[in-house]
Amino acid sequence: MDDITNLESQLKKEFGFIKEEIRFVVRHKPSFLLWQESQKTGMNILREFFVKKYGFDMELVRTLVVKYPFILSKT
Repeated sequence: MDDITNLESQLKKEFGFIKEEIRFVVRHKPSFLLWQESQKTGMNILREFFVKKYGFDMELVRTLVVKYPFILSKT
């Protein structure tokens, strides 16, 4: 249980998610919390692609993930 709490707090701190957003995404994409371990998966790669490459705001990317959690499955 502590591992999940640590992963949730990391998402909150690093990407600005709130608890309700995390719960919603996890309902549709249960592995969401575990995908942050690598720079080439999960929110890390979305930040790399949308924010660093194309200049999107991180809040917009976070909203995109909450509205369309299946985007985390795309390569």
